[in-house]
Amino acid sequence: MLSGLKVQMKTEPNKFSTTGAPYNTRPCPACGAMALTHSSDYPSNVKPFSKRTILYCTECGLGHVPDAAEMLDAFYREDYARTNRKDREIDPETYFSEAHRENSRMMHRYYARARGQIIRLRKHGARFEHVLDFGSGPGYFLHLCEATAPCAFEPDLASAKYLDHLGARQFATLDDIPQDQFDVIVASHSIEHLAAEELTDTLSHLVGALNATGLMLIEVPQGGHSYLHLDGVRQDPHTLFFTPQALVEAVKRVHGEIVFAGAVAKPEIPRRETPIYTPEGAAFNKVNRGGLTVICRRPQAPE
Repeated sequence: MLSGLKVQMKTEPNKFSTTGAPYNTRPCPACGAMALTHSSDYPSNVKPFSKRTILYCTECGLGHVPDAAEMLDAFYREDYARTNRKDREIDPETYFSEAHRENSRMMHRYYARARGQIIRLRKHGARFEHVLDFGSGPGYFLHLCEATAPCAFEPDLASAKYLDHLGARQFATLDDIPQDQFDVIVASHSIEHLAAEELTDTLSHLVGALNATGLMLIEVPQGGHSYLHLDGVRQDPHTLFFTPQALVEAVKRVHGEIVFAGAVAKPEIPRRETPIYTPEGAAFNKVNRGGLTVICRRPQAPE
């Protein structure tokens, strides 16, 4: 093997295959349909994800890695900050400074995303007093929204010092997150990192954590390998690959009432000539752009 050769990043499955037992007897984690009819290799050459299989639901288009909880627990405890977030040695004061934000392309991107999310939430009447950032990282959203009572759920322990700096209350487990509490919950590019088997319980708990007028914003990358070519976009460490329909179905399944659904990225993604799923129904289902975003609330009592 020649040294010094750069390995090309793998971002597309090599092929789709039909599934057999036991996977074809499981429900889809998003919509619940018994339609896990196809599988593929994981679109990455990065371990441990490159060794996994993705299952696809042909009812809603969702792709997911089955039985990934143990793998994910080890990855986020041991590898995530080292392999994906290489800036955790900066002291918090500098980290949140305007100068660092302007000099870091990554920080600029994260703050721009958070700013857009805050604007969308405010358009729907959000208040930013009791705020939970689920999958907060160091706390870009909490820093920018200036929550009165900031809270965070973040398994990456290297982020704790930044959240401490922001005065954020930190929850170690999903069950620690109180119910009927929050004006705003944001889950920005975090839900796609869950073990698929935990999706419904997690979303149900988060919807229940909203107060009577609270709003939750969920943003995920476009994950529709089932009908789009997502070539060139890094996929690991994702374990859930959402289509617009799958995201909506997952929220509705836990009785979240959707008040906004849209794709916030501009570039269009080319469609596959031979898809294994064809989006139908609402216009949002057919979107071939990224930054898939929904804002939802708890079910409203009839007037």
